[in-house]
Amino acid sequence: MTPKFETLKTNHRAMGEKHQCMVEHDDYDLLGTSIRDLELYSRLANTTFSVYDMHRHQFLFRSNSDDHRCEHPVFAWRAGVDCANFHETIHANDLPQVLEANLEAYETLEELPPNEKHEKILCCLFRTKNGRGGYKLLFYRIAVFRLDRNNNIWLLLIHSTMLTDCANHNAPCGYYFGSFSFMGDKLQLTCNKVSVNLLSKREYEVLCLIVAGYENYQITEMLGIKLNTLNEHRRHLEQHFRAKDMSQVIVFATRLGIV
Repeated sequence: MTPKFETLKTNHRAMGEKHQCMVEHDDYDLLGTSIRDLELYSRLANTTFSVYDMHRHQFLFRSNSDDHRCEHPVFAWRAGVDCANFHETIHANDLPQVLEANLEAYETLEELPPNEKHEKILCCLFRTKNGRGGYKLLFYRIAVFRLDRNNNIWLLLIHSTMLTDCANHNAPCGYYFGSFSFMGDKLQLTCNKVSVNLLSKREYEVLCLIVAGYENYQITEMLGIKLNTLNEHRRHLEQHFRAKDMSQVIVFATRLGIV
């Protein structure tokens, strides 16, 4: 393992160990209605929500989960899963990016004023073991659910989705960290950082136009580039997302909230 990888693992473990919360017993009593609402919504939407407690280092609430280690790899080692085992559940090629994403999100949130901490969301896409000798693609989103009495991170809301079984290589991987807001009925995501093997500005422009439904000839005219250049950008996008075609690129880019 590279020195950078070892540093990421060390810093990720320290992140959880150093975090302190100012929480009283009464604070937990006040959560009852919110947790019940989440449980009801989870059943109605047939989706998976969890609430992770940064004070007690455990999950306060889980729904529809058969494999918590794979479903919630970010803080699993603080919830009864050995650190080494936690690292082993994630594909070795994807683990550095997962650690980097969570470290960046945590450090950024710690520096924000309280009213802005609830506006940030982390989206991550990577491979995790499927229990049958292969890997499945996991997509999760994390946001701050509650702050403690000192306005530090206390509870995290986690939404997880197992997408599909996948091969051990050439699978999409990346993360997005930014803010979200509503414009009418539409959720708008403002990206602070995207790390899908580092898209260039032009590649991002091409991706947005493709997702918007523009034809190749329209994109070349709008960007002032040749068709061969556009095809190169499309090929690079498929490589960045480890996708087999542009339709898969669009699905994963949309899942990550990049476009």
